[in-house]
Amino acid sequence: MIKTAPGIGGLNSWLKVEMKIPFRNSQIIFTASEASSLKIIYDFNKNINLEFLIYHEDYMDKIGKLFGQKEVEINNSEFDRIYFIKSEHEAFVKKIFNSEVTGYLIKRERCIANLKLETIKYNSFLELNTPFDERDIIAMEMTLNFMKNILTNIYEFSNASVKS
Repeated sequence: MIKTAPGIGGLNSWLKVEMKIPFRNSQIIFTASEASSLKIIYDFNKNINLEFLIYHEDYMDKIGKLFGQKEVEINNSEFDRIYFIKSEHEAFVKKIFNSEVTGYLIKRERCIANLKLETIKYNSFLELNTPFDERDIIAMEMTLNFMKNILTNIYEFSNASVKS
């Protein structure tokens, strides 16, 4: 779907493109506009009681770790060197960040701003913010497969947690 969105102060407008892809009981939504980078969101339509935030580790994170800032490391030296993961659910993070997920994130490291699973009100959302060109069909397909992979991992972990 292509539509226009109001610009700053309502004076300008820009194109906004949304692509919705059904997945399980919801949809993966790709949103891009002339004014912002690509955002990919998945609404679980329930609270799965799990959260994380992953972004590029920087100098301030390294200093923070010296003063006790907690980071989840997944025992992949290249991945752990590039990314910083915040989560209270360490076993969950280590389970869902398998070699396929980490391989994608390492390969596309310059194209990932952040990836987060968070709860807003009563629903959990997975959101990927990425500044790559949405006209790159191969990259879009790789990203869709990445989202499906990590969502499948999240569903499998949360279903296993409910059963035990």
